[in-house]
Amino acid sequence: MMQGDSRSLTVTILNEDKTVVTADDVSDVEFIFGHLRKTYKEGQVAFDPVSGKWAIPFSQQETFSFQAPGYVNAQVRVKFADGTLEGTSLGKINMDKSMSKEVL
Repeated sequence: MMQGDSRSLTVTILNEDKTVVTADDVSDVEFIFGHLRKTYKEGQVAFDPVSGKWAIPFSQQETFSFQAPGYVNAQVRVKFADGTLEGTSLGKINMDKSMSKEVL
């Protein structure tokens, strides 16, 4: 990803039995990318039942706020409908530096 990008990242969340975690399975899902937090409950992320993926949108202003060049640590925490909560690392997202700092 580059500073100034405005797009969604998609993530498939799987249960221990390798089935897809859907919106019906959860009461909330929290994604953390560096200093940025987005949740399903607050309407900041969405689940697409056709693809089975969670979409996390980023604005130009949000991606400009990441240090670059470098890596952004990413995590997800899932609060299931039964109240259990599980989290895991999504690894690191490579952030390229943009030569332009203009929001288009």
